[in-house]
Amino acid sequence: MVDIHVPILIVGGGASGLSSSIALSNLGVDHLLIERHPTTSHAPKAHILNQRTMEIFRQLGIDDLVYGAGSTGQHLQNSTWRTSLGGDEPGDGRVFAQIDAWGGGELRGIVEKTGPNPPCSCHQIKLEPLMHAHAAKVAPRPLLFNHEAGDLQVDDEGVTVTVTDRESGQQTVVRADYLVAADAGRSIAPAMGIGWIGATQLQDNVSIHFKADLSDFVEDGCILNWIVNLGSSDSFGLASGVLVPVGRGGLSSDWVMHFAFPPDAVEVNAEVLTRRMRSLLKLPDLSVEVHQVNHWVLESVITEAFQSGRVFMVGDAAHKHPPTIGIGMNSAFGDTSNLMWKLAWIVKGLAEPRLLESYEPERRPVIQRNIDCANTTYYSHMIVNTAMGLMPGMDEAARKHAFETFFADNPEGERRRARAQKMIESVLKMEFQAMALELGYEYVSEVICFDGRQPIRQPDPTGCDYVPLAEPGHRMPHAWITDGQGARRSTLDMTGAMENFSLFIGSNGAAWEEVVESVGEATGVPLVSHRHDREKAENSSWWEDLGLADDECLLVRPDNHIVWRGAADVGQPEQRLTAAIVQSIGRWYQP
Repeated sequence: MVDIHVPILIVGGGASGLSSSIALSNLGVDHLLIERHPTTSHAPKAHILNQRTMEIFRQLGIDDLVYGAGSTGQHLQNSTWRTSLGGDEPGDGRVFAQIDAWGGGELRGIVEKTGPNPPCSCHQIKLEPLMHAHAAKVAPRPLLFNHEAGDLQVDDEGVTVTVTDRESGQQTVVRADYLVAADAGRSIAPAMGIGWIGATQLQDNVSIHFKADLSDFVEDGCILNWIVNLGSSDSFGLASGVLVPVGRGGLSSDWVMHFAFPPDAVEVNAEVLTRRMRSLLKLPDLSVEVHQVNHWVLESVITEAFQSGRVFMVGDAAHKHPPTIGIGMNSAFGDTSNLMWKLAWIVKGLAEPRLLESYEPERRPVIQRNIDCANTTYYSHMIVNTAMGLMPGMDEAARKHAFETFFADNPEGERRRARAQKMIESVLKMEFQAMALELGYEYVSEVICFDGRQPIRQPDPTGCDYVPLAEPGHRMPHAWITDGQGARRSTLDMTGAMENFSLFIGSNGAAWEEVVESVGEATGVPLVSHRHDREKAENSSWWEDLGLADDECLLVRPDNHIVWRGAADVGQPEQRLTAAIVQSIGRWYQP
């Protein structure tokens, strides 16, 4: 007997599940979210929120909330390599390399041109509670934390799940038309026999979350501090770790330190890790209040299927990979941005179920590229060791000599340090300045209308330098325009909170403008338009800069991806625009 029926059931109340709930609530779609844990994340975990994610948060209406809790601007500037924070031996307390990261430093001007929202650093321990509060405020039903899904049954018409209140033991049978698995692959995928592809158990990692005053040692704006000094923790004979502020740069009092190599054959606990951390930082008397110790295993995997019938995998239920590039949680928000409007529009009768078949073809190649780049950059960090002249198998005397030579105040030391800086700037640019990876990915599926034309520009294959492309499948390039009410809006704001399609029309595109209303009525699709007016754009040439002719138009779907590019000189604007819209919502076009 079914106790509750909902159009959409979300299993998992982490970042991807909460963003799914907020999106569906904004679109007025009834749904239920359950989460087996009693609260949101109790560990800092992921923290980098790139430009694209902050644009998605802009659509969800939570970008200002996240900026208020996180670090951006002057507090998010660079990634720095140091020998230690303290110590009085030669080489101690030295900064020997640095790179602008995630829109900081000299990247700031580029970020301002490419999107309305700069990146942000906001750890999950801060992000998820504010997302939970907002989701609970706008959701049509209470968010059921401390509730577990079991006895999954899937058929052609929907899914049935038995939900157990873990405190009272009370069970409720929930029937849903669709299920979103945002549970990190813990329950739904195994129940359906869906496994992982890739490598597991790559590396054991330990993190210690603590409170300490490091304001005298770390400058504001440094978001990652890579600590490297002599020791006996890896094959290079180095002690290493990553120190990250859980707050605003060097102004933070909360920190987390990640150890890439676990303590040598000792029990992992707060006392051991505190001792290890003080030794690595060379601050033996540092006053530390430990909040938590967290052990996690590095994986590089992608699920065998993103969709199985009416069940969809998002976030960690679909993919897991090394934390380098900081794109894991961002990939999760990309998943939900792609999927939620499709589910909502189908539930509301605005699109056909065939549209859902585009989710995996669009997202899987993007995720696979993210995984490949994360793997590459994770292992690329070994260049720091080699740049210092350190090689595996060196004895202690050789390691010490290499270390001292690297920091010597002589021409050889200067050459080695300059070489290390240059290697980091070139190789690790793919990690800390991956704007093309974050903004320039392309969707390819049956609901994207390609016309066979070659783009006038090609994207950067390294994933670094973002090239705005006004081509089907790509994110709509950003430009600031003034709307009819005199408000300053980004081109990305035209689709609202994933509520409508938007049609951007060139200055000589009257033929398109004349048919917008009739096409919207005929298709039943909410459609808004904007005609390019040089006087209302902050960059008057943005349309031409994209290689667009004055009589062309761009059709953009609710998740801000272009689905069609049309030229007026081909004729039949009403039929062609109608055909593009119905294809992009999964219908078969019959003129």
